[in-house]
Amino acid sequence: MTRRWDIALLIVFAAVTFFLRLDYLPIRGEESRRGQAARELVETGDWVVLHQQRQQYVNKPPMFYWILVASAESQGGYNPWTIRLPSAIAHTLTMLLLYLYGSTLLSRFTGITMALVFSTMMAILEQGMYAEIESVFTMFIASSLLLWHLGYLKDWGPYKTWIPCYILVAMGMLVKGLQAPIYFGGGVGLYLLVRRDWKFLFHPAHFLGLFVFVALLSIWWIPFVSRMGVKVGISAFTGEAVARIFTLKGFLGHLWYFPVRQFSDMAPWSTFLLLFTLPSFWKNWGEKRQVVIFSALCILVAYPSVWLPPGGAVRYIRTMYPILAVLVTMVLCRLVERQAERGIQIHWRIAMSFWGIFAIVSSGLAIAMAAGAFEKSRLHLPYPMAILFSLIAISISIGLFWASRITTVRSRVAIGLLVGFMALGNLFFILPARKSRLVDPKEAILRFHDQIPKDKQLVSLGRLGHKFTFWYPEPIPVIKWPENESALNDGDWFCFQHLGSKLPKLPFRWEKVAVISMDRNRKPGGRIIKAIHIGRKLFTPTEVSMRKDATAN
Repeated sequence: MTRRWDIALLIVFAAVTFFLRLDYLPIRGEESRRGQAARELVETGDWVVLHQQRQQYVNKPPMFYWILVASAESQGGYNPWTIRLPSAIAHTLTMLLLYLYGSTLLSRFTGITMALVFSTMMAILEQGMYAEIESVFTMFIASSLLLWHLGYLKDWGPYKTWIPCYILVAMGMLVKGLQAPIYFGGGVGLYLLVRRDWKFLFHPAHFLGLFVFVALLSIWWIPFVSRMGVKVGISAFTGEAVARIFTLKGFLGHLWYFPVRQFSDMAPWSTFLLLFTLPSFWKNWGEKRQVVIFSALCILVAYPSVWLPPGGAVRYIRTMYPILAVLVTMVLCRLVERQAERGIQIHWRIAMSFWGIFAIVSSGLAIAMAAGAFEKSRLHLPYPMAILFSLIAISISIGLFWASRITTVRSRVAIGLLVGFMALGNLFFILPARKSRLVDPKEAILRFHDQIPKDKQLVSLGRLGHKFTFWYPEPIPVIKWPENESALNDGDWFCFQHLGSKLPKLPFRWEKVAVISMDRNRKPGGRIIKAIHIGRKLFTPTEVSMRKDATAN
């Protein structure tokens, strides 16, 4: 009964954190690309090859888009809620997985802490409300690793451990690509090598799991390769990674910038990982030893693959944030249990003081935004929202300063305060501030659609930005940039995407009908940098004369 209450409370927390304002922000970034590709799966009836504006889009496996289709079609359409729902569900399931892992191997407190630490990392709070591949990919990666380790330590047996986890790895690879088998095989293999458990490593169940993995991949990959060729089939899994690995530009700068950027990405919990830089901190882990070793080895395998290649983005390592949440929780549990160690006391006091000051500063920023201090940056908060957040932040700050003198009770209260600060700060500060500067072209696109005569179809000169095609209610055929006047008929409606104010020349007379901003954020003075320009080809003088004659007759 106790575990059921834990799960219920975690689901309520996820509902407030991820679902409550799931459709609050307008579609942004790659979300519209994902949603449009999913919709075209249904429109084209092609479930093997992805499309954008009916043109093949072959650099991604399709499973994430299948999931988007299931979400959107079951709820009546493609909108922010339906395409973001899989991400929110995936993060909720990852939270419950972490709870299962921690509570089964160690304690209820450990499981709850793992779930809450993961869900309140700064990057995860954003990613869980964003229609992005990493959310679902993270769920499959974490599930394969943590369920394997749980099965191994709890002696589920080789078949029940290897085969289900390889199914999850196959799902992960169909969502994004090669990271899934590399992270799973590398982390698990290295762990078994350290333990010298050759029997489990080379058990027939392992090879059966590999067979199941290959069989599941083949269901999609063989039809895909038969149409697109082996080279394209391989690049669907590895193309972007290979491009990053073989570029050297900015290598040294990337080496120091990447960890710094990731440190902020995992805030506030990344500050506690610094204790692993102390050699003494690696000792005396007791019953937590196997959890620490397994998590550390998984990170050791994954981290170089995104840190060393120049251009590797921090979001690529977010798939391992559940594993990092496990390590953070191990640190927090040790802080709670071993308050007498001088190094722990000092680090705890510094961390609590830092985040207490940070909470006060953030409350001041909220009031400043409401007062218009950041108008040039297009950031604004309504006064009621700013006052509410400031009161919350100041209260949490007082609690963190009180908890800086570490005891078992105070340390647990401090963990709860940090969880509350991140979750409430995201709802009442980060999201409203972000919304104040985002451009939402939905209404402008729909208004323009209503202007077009029903007997006319809009065409695009070259590919358009996916945000426009996502919100436009009808398919938009793509044609090449016109080289002569006959490329379009008189009176045809067309559009094209362009950066800057100087428009390219067209080989015919036309009138501009609308300009719709595709910028992500609002610019000072209402400037537009990236836009969809919509026009109508004017009638030629000959055509005008012919029409007049026809009317006269």
